[in-house]
This record gives sequence, structure tokens and C-alpha cells, in this order.
Amino acid sequence: MGPRATMNTRVCLVALPASAALILALGAAQGPPEADLAAISDATAVLALRALQGTVRLSQDPGLQSTVFGSGFVVDATRGYIVTNEHVVRSVDANITVTLYDGRHVQADVVGTDPGTDIAVLRILPGFARQQLAWGDSDALRPGHMVLAVGSPLDLTGSTSLGIVGGLGREIADPGEPLVVQDFLQLDAFIDHGSSGGPLVDMRGQVMGVNTAIRGNNWQGIGYAVPAAIARRVVADLIAYGEVRRAYLGVSETEDVTARYAELAGLERPFGARVKEVADGSPAQTAGLRRGDVILTVNGKEVLGRANLIARVNALAPEDKVRLGVWRDGKLVTLEAVLTTRNPR
Repeated sequence: MGPRATMNTRVCLVALPASAALILALGAAQGPPEADLAAISDATAVLALRALQGTVRLSQDPGLQSTVFGSGFVVDATRGYIVTNEHVVRSVDANITVTLYDGRHVQADVVGTDPGTDIAVLRILPGFARQQLAWGDSDALRPGHMVLAVGSPLDLTGSTSLGIVGGLGREIADPGEPLVVQDFLQLDAFIDHGSSGGPLVDMRGQVMGVNTAIRGNNWQGIGYAVPAAIARRVVADLIAYGEVRRAYLGVSETEDVTARYAELAGLERPFGARVKEVADGSPAQTAGLRRGDVILTVNGKEVLGRANLIARVNALAPEDKVRLGVWRDGKLVTLEAVLTTRNPR
């Protein structure tokens, strides 16, 4: 199935294509440019092959005239676990056929789905897949980092596209969408209908994200992926429990820090999430968080804004101890909270 189509206000960014960035980098290098280009080309081909060997095509016949298709990738070949998007699977009763890179076919069972992050886990026969991909650290990504999108766009099985990260912490869902976490990676590598659920890998071949959405109904140069930092924990929960245990901090309302507020508060730049309300009896209240505080970091990792704070918390598990870097009255203070389960029964 195709990536989610989003019709939000256009985000205007200017970025060099990955190929142009390579050429500029080569211009500053010493030695014959032809040799440098050949070396980069060969290394990229090796990387692409490694990623393709762990990527799969997914298809199902829902009783319609056309087959629904999408992508996925193997994260545990020994036990047979595959990651994809929830909107590719839709139902835990879906009848899904998995096609591996070597052309072999196998039926998959749905282990679990999470509409809140658009992540799903499938399982095939243990040991049937021979290659798997490793998770990477998506928090280490910065705009400009090179990535490779892998999957079956427009049902072109085994496709790869080189690009760069164009932005972090993007919110893309339209009103009414079930997505709980809005913290997407923005990329310019080509993805389209059929790419959903495929891996976005870095230049080490590690999975940085799950390709999920495009702008509008057709690719317009911008795609989005669920960061590995979020997807990895969701996948672990779906495998272990069949559902996602969402962590709860209890900051019931926050807002992004504007440039004007950052200047007034004495921050060097606008980032973090400004607390507007703290829920009574919540871990946040117990930790001493107050209205007006600005949460700058979670366990030492920078908070870009309101949506990124939600993502940071959702990347953790209930009962995890979390260290919050908070800007209060012109000073940085550190608070510690123990997360609980969201909407505890």
C-alpha cells in the first residue's frame, strides 16, 4: 500500500540533491575525481545490496480487483519478525504474502499493530529469511545526513533511492488521524505508493526510520519516515506483549518555544517544550515540574518542540526513570521522574 498522503501546509526548504552534495564534496578532495566517484559508486552499490537483502515486498488480496502492496524489512531472521506500517496491514486478520529479495514467497501472520505510530509487526517461518537489518540511532541524524530509501515504490520491487535528511521532528497528520506520535524524519529520497513500511538506512546500512508518508497523493520531493528511536520500542512491545505500553509523564499541555519567548527567557535559541499544564498526581508533578518550565532535554537528548517531547516520552517504557533538563527562571535545573502507564486502569 502507498504511503499516507498528507495535505498539510507546504514546508518550504531548499536542499541540494544527494548527488550534487557528493560532487561538491569531491571537488574539495585530492586525487583523480574519476577514482573518487567510482569508489563512492561502488560503496553505495554494496550498501544498497545489503539493505535490499533485508527488505521484503508485502502483498495481500482484500477481495478487490487490485492487490494491495507495500514494503517491510526483517529485524530478526531467526525468529521471523518483519516490520512494516500499520496502514499497510490494517487488520490483524490480514492475509499477507511476503516476497524476499531472492524471490521466495511465504505467508505471514500479524503479530500486532499500532495505529498511534503507524507501525506493525509480522511473523514468517523462523529461519526462512536469511538476512536482517539492524536498528541505528536516529537521534544522531542531522539535516544533510545521507540516507537510502529501500522498498517497492509503484510496485517496482527492490528499488533504492539515495537522498538526504531534510528535516527533523515534522508533524504531518491531518485532523482526525489516529497518530499519537508526530515526530517524523523528512527526506528527499524517492518514495511513493508501495514504499510504505520499507527501511530508511544510513550509510552504515543501519535502519534510521520506517518510510511512511509523502506530501499529497503523489511524490513531490518530500517523504517522511517514523524515526528508529520510536519504531524500535514499539516493535519490541508488539513482539513481547502484542500491544504498545505507552509511557506517561503527565505534562498535559505544552507549546513550542518561539524566538520571542526564547529571547525573553534567556535561551540562546528557540527549542524545547514550554509547560502550560501539569496533571495532578502525575509523574511530572511528583518530580516538581511546574507551569512555565521549559523542558529542554529528556535523558540528555535535546527536545526540539512539543511534538518531539511526546516522541521522546513515547520512546521510553512505563517505570523508566527519566532525567529532565528544565529551564526555569533563567537557570537550568535537572528533575527526575518515574514514568507510569498512560491512562492506567
